[in-house]
Amino acid sequence: MNLTDPQSSQENEYNIPYHFLMSQSSILAFPKKIYTAPIYLYYLERIIEVIMEYHNGGSIFDAGCGDGRLLYELRKQNSNIKISGLDYSERAVSFAKIFNPGIEIQIADLTQNIPFEDDSFDTVISVETLEHIEPAKIPLVMGNFQKMLKGNGVLIVTVPHKNRPLDLKHYQHFSSHTLIKLLEPYFDIESTHGYHHASKGRNLILKIITILYYFLYPLKKLGLSSLLNWISNLGFSYFQRFLYRCDVDSGLSLICVCRNHNR
Repeated sequence: MNLTDPQSSQENEYNIPYHFLMSQSSILAFPKKIYTAPIYLYYLERIIEVIMEYHNGGSIFDAGCGDGRLLYELRKQNSNIKISGLDYSERAVSFAKIFNPGIEIQIADLTQNIPFEDDSFDTVISVETLEHIEPAKIPLVMGNFQKMLKGNGVLIVTVPHKNRPLDLKHYQHFSSHTLIKLLEPYFDIESTHGYHHASKGRNLILKIITILYYFLYPLKKLGLSSLLNWISNLGFSYFQRFLYRCDVDSGLSLICVCRNHNR
């Protein structure tokens, strides 16, 4: 598959399954990720919370599953849940299959024909995926989402907000208005949520906690594990209390829940 420059940038990050390197219990083994860990882990928690609220118990499809961390967490919620995934990245899918044995995960481009029949899924999830797709091709993706979903199926989309600086591997970020405008021709919008407050002051405090942790980390061998654990837990607790929830105009990410037009 020929990759665009943003896709190549993302592909190069999959030298390792980096989403699986972040966990609250093992964060001491990966200090450079301490700042992104609470943001990402609580993001997973929030997405799963939304999925469980709207999902009716049928099949789930993760469109742009990457290395499969969300699939992994969903199966932890319910080992009997029917879930499938897809990503264009061969590296990402190879990791996803290792961490999710028995789950159907395909390599394909969402802007092209995809290897799933129409009306296959009750819920489709697109987590931080649309920003990786050329804007002119997003209607093709929306059409594929419509086809895959059952008549009244649920689509859950998450994207970076325009409050977040544009990443080199992204084509665009979204406001609540531009995201809804993109989705409305294809889906009925049910709810939109903000995530990770964009407040510079609040994020600065989290970074200070991160820096403190990072520079004390080499002292772990001197018996400071308890202190480091306390600082790590402080970072998670601070994020949950002051940065976790926000309105749709104040965050760094957006979560939108839609329902397929009855066909």
